[in-house]
Amino acid sequence: MLRVKSLNKYYKDAGCNKCHVLRDINLEIKKGEFIAILGESGSGKSTMLNVISGLEPYESGNLTIDGVTTKQFNKNDWAMYRNNNVGIIFQEYHLIDHLSVVENIELPLLLQGTSKRVSRQRALETCKLLGLINHVNKSPNHLSGGQAQRVAIARALITEPKILLADEPTGALDYENSKRILDILKTLSKYHTVILVTHDEEFAHIYADRIITLEDGRITSDSNTCRITSYQSMQKEDLIVRKTGMKHSLLLKFAIHNIHKRKLRTLFTSIIMSIGIVTLFLITFLITGVRNEVTKFVSSSASQNEYTVEPEVKSGIIKKDTVNRIRVMNEVSEAYHGITVQPLTNHKVLQKRINEKESIHIYKADYFRVESIPVLEDNYRKHAFYGRYPTSKNEVLITSKMAEHITGMKNLHESQFKDVLNSMENEPVTVKRITHSKEYDLLKHIQVPPKSEAFKVVGIISSDEFVMYMLHTKTQEYVDRYLDTYNPASGLPRPEIIVDQSHLTVYLNEKDQPEFNKIKNELNTFGLIIKNPYEMMQRTVNQFFDTSLYILLTAASVSLIVSGILIGLIVYISVIERTKEIGILAAIGARASNIRVVFLIESVYIGLFSGIIALVASIIISITINNLFNHTMMAVIQSFKFGLSKELTVLQVDVLSIFIIFMVSAAITALIGYVPAYLASRLNIADALRTE
Repeated sequence: MLRVKSLNKYYKDAGCNKCHVLRDINLEIKKGEFIAILGESGSGKSTMLNVISGLEPYESGNLTIDGVTTKQFNKNDWAMYRNNNVGIIFQEYHLIDHLSVVENIELPLLLQGTSKRVSRQRALETCKLLGLINHVNKSPNHLSGGQAQRVAIARALITEPKILLADEPTGALDYENSKRILDILKTLSKYHTVILVTHDEEFAHIYADRIITLEDGRITSDSNTCRITSYQSMQKEDLIVRKTGMKHSLLLKFAIHNIHKRKLRTLFTSIIMSIGIVTLFLITFLITGVRNEVTKFVSSSASQNEYTVEPEVKSGIIKKDTVNRIRVMNEVSEAYHGITVQPLTNHKVLQKRINEKESIHIYKADYFRVESIPVLEDNYRKHAFYGRYPTSKNEVLITSKMAEHITGMKNLHESQFKDVLNSMENEPVTVKRITHSKEYDLLKHIQVPPKSEAFKVVGIISSDEFVMYMLHTKTQEYVDRYLDTYNPASGLPRPEIIVDQSHLTVYLNEKDQPEFNKIKNELNTFGLIIKNPYEMMQRTVNQFFDTSLYILLTAASVSLIVSGILIGLIVYISVIERTKEIGILAAIGARASNIRVVFLIESVYIGLFSGIIALVASIIISITINNLFNHTMMAVIQSFKFGLSKELTVLQVDVLSIFIIFMVSAAITALIGYVPAYLASRLNIADALRTE
């Protein structure tokens, strides 16, 4: 079943000199033989076993197994060969410490892809066969030498291999345990080919069917009389080379076992890396929070249904007849040019009716301004507001400052708006006199209705200015009336009234995309284009914050990469510390890719754990900063009447950003961790097993 022809093996010593370890080895091994290989230390006994098992490559000659040459075998081929055809019993047992007895025994089956249930059942049966049933849950560190060696034999037997290779299995045992182990191997030789390396000639002659002696890398004697002269034909069997592969659950278990074994190191590494991730989280939370607050402010101060219509030619104007045609469109609720009125100084324009007999109270201010407001209610929500929006020409909004003078109250607070508005419900505000100064009386020059015009106050807006807001159509009436009645001969300075015809403010009934496209096409026929100021402003805001986010994240990513390199170093140290474990896995059939994945999982695990630490820390920091900001800064900000909400979320958690940062941190740790993982998979198996 196994033939070795003209095989040579070399080593390089410390001085890089080539040492000839196996010299022109020719050997034929038949099924069912119990072969003992004797020789002094350094004669090449263990090396021959390593070559037969594929733990070490040979330089020349040929090794044929069941008629299949191994000259072209790569590392994965050798791994499959060992896992399916060879069971190896080591002198030092080479059990994995963080696995129990039964877990060590079932490991080769799991590498074949056998289910956990079947693997465990067969492992328990093997334990019972070898007298280990009472030790299945023990750690290898709690076993005697004889028990540990029986576990190693059980692990070698679990896959029912054709060949059992025993490298001085009794070297560390006393006589009784040695005899017990060899009795087991003798029994197994009835069903398996057993190759035993030993230095004990007495045991070799008692148990072995065939004894081979090595000296200085050469076979000096072989008790087999038909050793290699004719290469007798043997019973033909196919070489089993089923593909091995550890299941993901097993790979994960190995990784987690190692992480738990080094808890403090893992925690320290995760905390170091989390510092870089915290920076990323806080930057994204800050940008998200400020962006959302600015967006809310923009949306509250600008109507989303308010559009600007402009000529395609920048220097063009929109004529009055065009405006009239736009106003009658079904989709349009209002359209007008922008009007700016520079008020005269020292106006006396406001009075409050006390009763019919009592004289009126005139409020005297530096100036009083009448402004038009758009049709949509949300345009003035940027200020503290109580009441409702005007729906007719005789309804107005007034500022809180004006309400103070009308009611005689001082320092009117927002909480009092409701009571003030209720008290004014039956007391309309009237515009009765318009005076410029004592020397001038505009009533002589402007036609005013015989009776004062009364307005019902339906809402109060928090503001320090003296402003009355009314519908645009009513404002336009006053402007038109003034322009029609103004007499230059009066000698009074004319208030500057500016009508901007370069653009038109349009309000649509609904912001339905088909309707919008329809009016857009209609306006194009007039040579006009329609824009939404809110959307333009929002687009500018998003561009600004997106750019800021990219710049800040790029700068902060440097710390994340540095932290990732630290993880790479930690994983590399883990590779060095676990060199023997890597060798054991490879010896029982683990593929190089399996070993790489184990260490990659560890890297990604640390990266994700770092992300969790960073996320918790970032949320705590965000809550703290938001509370501090709202308790210390909001009073100052609200004093400027920016129209912001009473509480701001400066740092706001963003789920998508969290997911992306988690994925990025995992990817960085995986990429950096790949280097030590790759080095682990490239270790020489025999050298790894010799590592202390």
